[in-house]
Amino acid sequence: MSRVALPVVLLALVGLGCGSRPAATSAYGPGPARPRALPPETFRGPQGAPSPLASAFIVLPGAKKARQVSYQVQDGMAVYQGDITLGPAHLVPVIYGVPRAGDDRKQYATASSKAHRWPHGEMPYEVDGSVTPEKRAMIDWAVAHVAAETPLRPRPRTAGDADYLQFTQAGGDYGCSSYVGRIGGAQMVRVGSCGVRGSVVHEICHAAGLYHEQSRTDRDGFVTIQWSEISSGEEAQFTIDDDTMDIGAYDYGSIMHYSRGAFSKTGNDTIVPKDPRMNIGQREGLSPLDKAALAQLYSGGGATPPAPGTQPAAAPTGISIFPGMPPIPVPGMPAGGASPVPGWPAGLPAIPGWPGAPQPAPTGAPPGAPPPASPPPGGLPQFPQVPPMPSGWPAIPLPQ
Repeated sequence: MSRVALPVVLLALVGLGCGSRPAATSAYGPGPARPRALPPETFRGPQGAPSPLASAFIVLPGAKKARQVSYQVQDGMAVYQGDITLGPAHLVPVIYGVPRAGDDRKQYATASSKAHRWPHGEMPYEVDGSVTPEKRAMIDWAVAHVAAETPLRPRPRTAGDADYLQFTQAGGDYGCSSYVGRIGGAQMVRVGSCGVRGSVVHEICHAAGLYHEQSRTDRDGFVTIQWSEISSGEEAQFTIDDDTMDIGAYDYGSIMHYSRGAFSKTGNDTIVPKDPRMNIGQREGLSPLDKAALAQLYSGGGATPPAPGTQPAAAPTGISIFPGMPPIPVPGMPAGGASPVPGWPAGLPAIPGWPGAPQPAPTGAPPGAPPPASPPPGGLPQFPQVPPMPSGWPAIPLPQ
């Protein structure tokens, strides 16, 4: 099936329970190997030149821990495993330096935590003016295919959609890539070098939260990586994301699987299925397990989660008196309540006699008797002594 991370899902659905490993499946059945070639989404610059490589110690979408990740730099953008956009290369250590708030670490092995999923499966999109009619036809088919076969609902963006996909051909014919999962705001899906319409489906699946199938943690039980056949510098394209979980059985027929000759330096196989009858790398359409993965990822509906990075701040539980000092916890403090006393921090007890403060009834006065009038404006009362702080409050350390 597929792998989810979040981010986002690695298109290798990992088993949902313990026990024996499920048999791998191929949606399109046994058959002759397809022509050896790079994955059709793989970025290649002019004359087929590979992009410069870089690496950083980061937390990928949906991952539990940081690790050293290698990626290509394409037109200033960091791209992981050939077509997964990470963002501006110089900001990668900042964006992915720590796990994102809102990540649900109990969800699958994808970048598709609740914060990274599209609420209710709705994926607003727009197609910018750089897209040619040929690529527009591919996008239209891919959108219709995904809408017809999965719970996802890609639809044209409206003015009220803050988060949306932006299909673009900016950068010419050298990009076919997407972010993994919902990142918040406009997120580019580059289609310039998407050679077939199935590649656009592949990128939409990345945007929905799926990673590559051969990145599953159980990958080595179903395929053999021929490391000696991989082009120098491309080894990182075959990384296993071992801190994520997979959904369902390994799927040779997944639209998210690399082909046999992916990143080969000789034209020989770099990925060899352990079942020699199986075909990998198809881009005809979503496999049954691809559909099942997205159905599981987007089933249940529920409340709309906030976009990544936009979670509301926690309600205050204390008060700040000195700038730069930590707040003092106040049990039962009403969050966000305005102070009834001008100039006195919210949550502290009122000082008797302070202008505007509620005043107690005189001692011995009958119940319901009005308190004495506050002093006239322009003067403060003379306090006989400083009222004591409530018991149990910690001492306030003063700056040195």
